[in-house]
Amino acid sequence: MKYLGSYTADADIATKVKVGSGGGASDTAPIAEYWDVIPPNLPQDGKTRVRYYIPADATDKTVVIQINHNGNSTQSTIDWGDLTTPTVTTGSGYKTITHTYASSGGYTASISVDAGSINLGGTGSSTSTFYGSFKGIHSGISKGALCWVSAGDGITSVPKYAFAYSENLVSFKLPYGVTTVNHYTFQYCSRLSSVTFPSTLTSIGNYAFSYCTSLMAIDIPSGVTSIGEQAFTYCSHLTSVTLPSTLTSIGNSAFYYCENLESINIPSGVTSIDSSAFYHTGLKSILLPSTVTTIGSAAFSNTKLKSLTIPENVTSIPSSMCSYAMQLETVTIPSGVTSIGDNAFQYCVNLRTVTLPNTITAIGSTAFQNCWNLTSITIPNSVTSIKNSSFNYCTSLKTVTLPNNLTTMEGSVFSYCYSLESITIPSGVTSIGNYAFRDCGALSRIRFESASPPTAGGSYTFNGINSACVISVPVGSLSAYTSATNYPSSSSYTYIEEA
Repeated sequence: MKYLGSYTADADIATKVKVGSGGGASDTAPIAEYWDVIPPNLPQDGKTRVRYYIPADATDKTVVIQINHNGNSTQSTIDWGDLTTPTVTTGSGYKTITHTYASSGGYTASISVDAGSINLGGTGSSTSTFYGSFKGIHSGISKGALCWVSAGDGITSVPKYAFAYSENLVSFKLPYGVTTVNHYTFQYCSRLSSVTFPSTLTSIGNYAFSYCTSLMAIDIPSGVTSIGEQAFTYCSHLTSVTLPSTLTSIGNSAFYYCENLESINIPSGVTSIDSSAFYHTGLKSILLPSTVTTIGSAAFSNTKLKSLTIPENVTSIPSSMCSYAMQLETVTIPSGVTSIGDNAFQYCVNLRTVTLPNTITAIGSTAFQNCWNLTSITIPNSVTSIKNSSFNYCTSLKTVTLPNNLTTMEGSVFSYCYSLESITIPSGVTSIGNYAFRDCGALSRIRFESASPPTAGGSYTFNGINSACVISVPVGSLSAYTSATNYPSSSSYTYIEEA
């Protein structure tokens, strides 16, 4: 950890931290401008401490803390740090405690439960739970009391929703001993900019830091094996993430819409990257280790990746995996991949080259739709069917090699491929869907290898091909083709027989 700046007194906080109109900046700006750790004047002595800063223009100086007493013998004490009489509560259930400070400035409150033993979460109903609701001043964020928290010793788990919606919580330090950050723990802590994890941590729950829009850096310690679903979703200012070597899985939408996250190192040991894990991030580069065997749908959709190499142990490319990755130029697909899912590379408008291995048996609908810069494609012999709109609107596609084992071409497979010049339809093809070659205006030669015309799915199957297109058919089959339903009219197009 390093300080990004320094200050000499709490009065400096108002000028060195963006606090909305109270600090001369917009309410949507990140809260931490000059440091990335808990301010140095917050004691870290094993006790739970809360540092409040109340701006000079605050119209309401009331702060709120909630404590859950699970047993009648439990007692909590809050020293508010302003020389007033400490607040003592006893009894069962939740206690909502408010305190109004007499003047603006900085105050360090100390919270203890049962002689200083504070347990965030606990493992049984008899243990005490510290629950912080740091919403500060109720008249608005810009007038609020900013909070820094250093949690006390003895904690093993942070409970669900413990600090959710604490919009003035700026920094949180979890002590040694904590193993779990539960679901939703810091959700919607919109000003949380710094979190310090202990080396004992093993898991981060679903939505744990979702919508923490001021969070800029995360260093996840060794020992953590999984990151939960949407754990960091919409952390829009997150620019740096360090993942541990112990990590094995990245949950569904874990970094969804982290728009400023441009790079990340996936450690060796990760086996699965779930659906939408990096959807709409700013990722420009990523190296996937060979240990990855499963990639979920839309995992890299809407990113800024320029190239991607799929690990050798992946056997299927999921639907929408890289859809709308508009800067993607090259993708390497390993031998062993058997299927490319629907929309997998849809709207990868800068994709120029892709080599399909001969293990692929299926290409999904709209798999390469709107790949405007793709110029050629060779479909391996292992493919028997090309699904609907797989290559439509590939406007620069000039050369297509279809496999000998192909039997079915569904509708719109090459529609609006304006640059396609010629194509050979293998002898095994029995059906061609409607719109298959719609508006392929440069298509000047079609060669059919089957003596029996494949069934054309509709009147638009060949509509809009080049008016000078020559249609080549096997010797002895001219009559069958010129009389076939939904084929180009022999009065407008030239049919020839070729051996």
